[in-house]
Amino acid sequence: MAISQTNYVDITSAVAGASATGAPSLQHRRMTSGALTNLNGTPAVAGEVVTVTYGMLDILNDILGSSADRAFAQQYFAVKTTAPANKPSSLQFVHFDEDTTAVDAYILSRQANKNFGTFSIEGLQNESQTELTKLKNYHISYNVLHQLYIELDNKTGIDSLPVYTTFKDVPMTGFILSETAGEYKTVIPAALIDATDFEGRNTVNQVMYRQVSGMTPDVDNDIDKFRLDGQLVNYYGLTSVNATPLSFFQKGNLMGGVADPRDMMVAACEQWIKGKIASDLINTLVASRIPANQDGRTRISSIIINGAIQASLRSGAIIKLKELTQLQKEVIYDMTGDEMAAMDVFNNGYWLDVEIRTTVVDGVEEKHAHYVLIYSKADFVRKIVGSNNLI
Repeated sequence: MAISQTNYVDITSAVAGASATGAPSLQHRRMTSGALTNLNGTPAVAGEVVTVTYGMLDILNDILGSSADRAFAQQYFAVKTTAPANKPSSLQFVHFDEDTTAVDAYILSRQANKNFGTFSIEGLQNESQTELTKLKNYHISYNVLHQLYIELDNKTGIDSLPVYTTFKDVPMTGFILSETAGEYKTVIPAALIDATDFEGRNTVNQVMYRQVSGMTPDVDNDIDKFRLDGQLVNYYGLTSVNATPLSFFQKGNLMGGVADPRDMMVAACEQWIKGKIASDLINTLVASRIPANQDGRTRISSIIINGAIQASLRSGAIIKLKELTQLQKEVIYDMTGDEMAAMDVFNNGYWLDVEIRTTVVDGVEEKHAHYVLIYSKADFVRKIVGSNNLI
């Protein structure tokens, strides 16, 4: 018999530095009237998220009751990025029925699971004005969280469609012409964004000019092109270079104002950066501590720089040496009060500052950290204009 060691040395074990949350996922969520079966083998209820991965393509008949949904999934996973090549990670389906509208099912699904980047709703073009307005008000209340893709089945008469007049000025909304029966052009930007490795090297690329095997171009003349471009409607178009037909997605535009991301991939980059910063900071709060002093400011800066910023510089979501306009320089100075901030954005691709402030919440004094990040977003060349001079 002996006295227990714990009276003198008592050691508690735990895993330190484990992450409570992972990196953000920008997979697509599809709202469908088709029947869904979850992995438990039971019919999915309205608003329930059923996830399909590439490895489940052979068992789609067991999961997706609609042939349209199966085609959507097959076309989605057929998309891949340019070099370095990558394929989408997963695709989410959410069921709606007569008792639960598509918009209500989307809201229910989002309340349960917010882990997606883009979404679309089957038949949204034909929804009532009441449902369109409900979705608009819900979608517009969230700042750069999810992109809504709205499918249009005809290239004419778009200006008079209720779905167009309702959403034409709504940020993070993209209209996509999908005129060919059985083809879902929405999968092109959705799958490309999901397939993008935002922590890889030189992996971020624009959505325009991307080609997908098996897709039929819906636009093949300048009249339709100019009209759709003016309406900011995206499409899969056909051109010809030296008598060789060439089809690709055009142009990757989103609706919104001057303060909103207007390019699908630029918006996706901000979605990922925002999600990555939030994930890294919450992991630190859960697993460690952030003191309310200079060390805390430095720690937050290091977490953001070593995580989201370095990954984005590597992937191309943030770029260095992009020329800034005089207006951009003035705006940067107004936001920072730092005469060198614009130069930092040019040379480094970003400017970051963290402050610790005292705030009273529910009568209790708390310390809050506030950060300001300014970064040079990835812009891509959409058109090349040349001048050949023979002497």
